[in-house]
Amino acid sequence: MKPSPGMIREAKRDFGVEGDQCIFVGDTLTDMQAAKGGGVESRILVSTGYGVTIMGGNEAPEGGRFIENPEDSSIPLPSSALPFLYFKNLATAVSWLLCENED
Repeated sequence: MKPSPGMIREAKRDFGVEGDQCIFVGDTLTDMQAAKGGGVESRILVSTGYGVTIMGGNEAPEGGRFIENPEDSSIPLPSSALPFLYFKNLATAVSWLLCENED
């Protein structure tokens, strides 16, 4: 049951990767909490699904947004879920990730 990070830790172990080599994409705060608890350093919340409700009805801006403080949303966010990147959907998150890694 989320936010238990057991499956994330198991996947990291099975694939032989560390938290700084992983990216977790989800649409709930429990997704972000589980990923953080599992040691995943790069976490992305998408506004599709529950994400937009979590962000107080505010869609993600075109290029995404870094959320690091509880006050970065119109509704309070628990510090156990922070920080994370906020994107409109999976496609925009992947596009950003690919552009970030072109160098």
